[in-house]
Amino acid sequence: MSYASGMAKKDWTIRQMTQADIQAAVSIVLQAGWKHSEADWARLLAWAPDGCLIAESDGEPLGTASVITYGDALAWIGMVVVVPEHRGKGLGTELTGACIEIARAKGITRIMLDASEMGRPVYRKLGFRPVCHIERWEGRCSDYMDRRVERMSSALIPAVAAFDAGVVGYERRVIIERLHEEFPNSAWVDLSRYGEVRGYLMARARPGGYTIGPWLHTDPEGAAVLLRTAMGYLTGQMISVGIPDSNPGAIAIAGNHNLTLRGYNVRMILGDARPPTALESAIYGIAGASLG
Repeated sequence: MSYASGMAKKDWTIRQMTQADIQAAVSIVLQAGWKHSEADWARLLAWAPDGCLIAESDGEPLGTASVITYGDALAWIGMVVVVPEHRGKGLGTELTGACIEIARAKGITRIMLDASEMGRPVYRKLGFRPVCHIERWEGRCSDYMDRRVERMSSALIPAVAAFDAGVVGYERRVIIERLHEEFPNSAWVDLSRYGEVRGYLMARARPGGYTIGPWLHTDPEGAAVLLRTAMGYLTGQMISVGIPDSNPGAIAIAGNHNLTLRGYNVRMILGDARPPTALESAIYGIAGASLG
C-alpha cells in the first residue's frame, strides 16, 4: 500500500516496507546515528507488518517510520528518520502523518511517541504534546555479589504478560514472546514466595552492546536486584536503558550502578487523548523508543 499525502507536489512516495527493504532501512537509521540492526527491523515487521513504512524517490530510500498498535488501546509511532540531504522538506511530517492515518483507520485515538530533539518541532506542529521525559542511561556492566532472580521460562510468559499489562495499561504479550524467543538467556523474573510475578527484566543484543527493557517491578529493591542480575550476566558489555523521569527511584538505581545519563527523548501524545492508566512507579525501563 502507498500513502498519497503530498505526492502531487513532492518527489517521493511512501509505501509499506517489506523484508526486501530491511537493509535500506538499516542504512537510513545508521545515518541518523541510531543503533538499530536488521534484526530490529525484522522484529518490527513481525509485530507491525502493515505499520512499517519507507519513503523513496526513483528507487532511492529517503526515510522510514513505524507504527505498532496494541489492540485498540494504543498506537505507538517510532523510527521516523529522514536521510540528511532530504531533511527540512516535509518528509518527516508526511511519514508521521501516514502513521497517524494507519492508527486512525483502525479506530485508535490514543497515539504516542518518544521524540528526539530533532523531531519535537515536527510533532508539535502535528498536535502532539509532552507527557514526560525518557532519559537514556548507559554504562558498562559489572558483576555484583547479591541475591539473583531466576531466568524467565517460556511457561512463565502468560503470567509475565498479565503482570506487564497491569502495569503499563495495555497488552503487549507479542513483544515479550518475541524477545524471549530470541534472547531466552537474558530475561529474568522475580517471583513472590507464592509464585506471583513481582517484576521482570529483558535485555536484547544491539550493535555495540545490549538494550535493557522492558524493566518493571513493584518495588525499588526488587528492581535493583533485577538490574544487578542482568549486569552480572552481561559483565563487560555496554548497556543502554530508557528510564521515565516520572520514576525517580529508577533514576537513582541507574546512578548507583555506574550508569551515566547520555540524553533524553520527550514522550508525547497526540491531541487531547490521555495516556494509558499505568502504575508509573513500577516502570523502571521502557521497551524501546519504537515500542513504548
